[in-house]
Amino acid sequence: MKKLIKKVGLKDNDDINEINKKLEEYAKEEDKTFINTHELLVDEGCLLNEGYMVDSLHLNDEGYEFVSNTLIKYLK
Repeated sequence: MKKLIKKVGLKDNDDINEINKKLEEYAKEEDKTFINTHELLVDEGCLLNEGYMVDSLHLNDEGYEFVSNTLIKYLK
């Protein structure tokens, strides 16, 4: 896992998508569930939905609620 996650200067959605793809592959190898929350937070143009964000990095209350409601389905 340490090889998979290293300090990366994320600059755009392509970087995030590439890391998420590797995380998903790793989760499959380990027989774990991977939930790609980034996919939940982007619009049709693959840009972060500003309605869920305080800035380009941090979720606002609506963003946390939306992600929480999605994740809770996996915990039941």
